[in-house]
Amino acid sequence: MSESSMTAYDILNIDESDNLATIEGNYVVLGYKNRRDKTHFKALAIAYLIVTTDRQNYNDSLNDGLKYQKPRHIRECNPEIVYETVFNQVAIDVDALLNDSKKTHLNGVVGALAGGVFGFIVAGPVGAIGGAFAGGAAGNIRDIHGKSPYEIFKTLDKKDKKKIIDAIIFLLSAF
Repeated sequence: MSESSMTAYDILNIDESDNLATIEGNYVVLGYKNRRDKTHFKALAIAYLIVTTDRQNYNDSLNDGLKYQKPRHIRECNPEIVYETVFNQVAIDVDALLNDSKKTHLNGVVGALAGGVFGFIVAGPVGAIGGAFAGGAAGNIRDIHGKSPYEIFKTLDKKDKKKIIDAIIFLLSAF
């Protein structure tokens, strides 16, 4: 089956009923496995954005048998930025599950403000809330470690990267 005939759900290897944590986790794992295939990597980013930011319109198109028209911000997304953003969020979620990490304030506050603005632009008031939460969490990790989770991940050797991806897969299977 070619990617053009697959649904966004097929590309991400998820069900329509899967929750955000499952969608994010699958996207991170598949993105890591397919990072060298730029065409598939971009298809994953587009599929992720569709099911997380325009799901209702997409589902309506599928149910009505119509061709889905991707919004411009989805069609022209930068897959590297999408992946880094989602990876950071998954890393924050994993860190929160595994540790009760200390928090400082400066980058957390700045991150919450920036995330809230970005979330509002993408998804309105609901997006502002989610964006503020995610931005604040990412800022807290930067306060603690001086780098984003993805910046830290990129410096690891292949064996350690695999351990982290395997941990994400394990945590996904627990839910």
